[in-house]
Amino acid sequence: MTHPILTLGQTLAANARAAENDVQETKHALNALGYYIPDPKIGISEIPDQKLFDGIRHFQADHQIPVTGSLRPKDKTVEAINTDLKQLSGTYIWRTVGDERVRPEHQGKNGQTFTFNAETGEMPGEAPGCRCWLERSKKSDVPRKEAILGKGKADFSLKPDSHPLKSAPWYKLNYFSEVQKYESIIQKEAQNAKVSPDLIKAIIYVETTQGYYDRFLTPLDANKSIRPMNIQSEYWKNLGYSREDLKKPELNIRAGTELIKRIQAQMPNAKLEEIATIYNDLNAKMISDYGQIVARAYKEKPWLNAQ
Repeated sequence: MTHPILTLGQTLAANARAAENDVQETKHALNALGYYIPDPKIGISEIPDQKLFDGIRHFQADHQIPVTGSLRPKDKTVEAINTDLKQLSGTYIWRTVGDERVRPEHQGKNGQTFTFNAETGEMPGEAPGCRCWLERSKKSDVPRKEAILGKGKADFSLKPDSHPLKSAPWYKLNYFSEVQKYESIIQKEAQNAKVSPDLIKAIIYVETTQGYYDRFLTPLDANKSIRPMNIQSEYWKNLGYSREDLKKPELNIRAGTELIKRIQAQMPNAKLEEIATIYNDLNAKMISDYGQIVARAYKEKPWLNAQ
């Protein structure tokens, strides 16, 4: 399935005549992102309405873009909409108007649940003139931690980072890297868990070269999280590892690898920066700098040059 992309032919504003195709495409895009819900008796129409411009304003406000309630081809709002559309995850319910004009194949989909990241099929609005829309599936009431511990499913969706990372942190110290030190353990645990060893290496690299701020607490046994994978022993005690266990590098890496595996099971189509963001902050709502830093380390493999 190809996620929708918004392309405008001309300016879309409340005080200007709008192109019908621009109106319908924008409504479908905002609907997919949760910023536009049509009248169920009308569906996604080509007629500009107040809900459309309110949706644009709400989207702009949430993304710290000047709130104008209007769009211009390839402006910052359109770029942000398309960025978010590419990050769609989770499930939705297909909705139709239910009249005789609805395509037969769409009638059969009405009320069914689909996945944004499915490899085949279409989304509401992909067919020319389609009035169908989607209803975002209700978020699970199960907290993320409970879901990670195997007690149901939770909503792990993340918004894109509105300020993408451009450079590595100034406080990174390569010589603190412990990736090469634990190479054999990483390979073993990653293979057993069927997790990418480079993902584990990227996390350990970031945690040991940039998460060293509490190293002086280690001899006092006063640090909350324990390297090389910086696992909070008390928070994750229900994984079955004691604080003493996590002081042993092999068990520490095993616990961290298991945690990554559990996160991936909850986010099967997530990007690496999303997995890393959740690993670092279970309550995150947006892709974090940490997630981007791990993704960069995964790609560049700086541990190979660490001294």
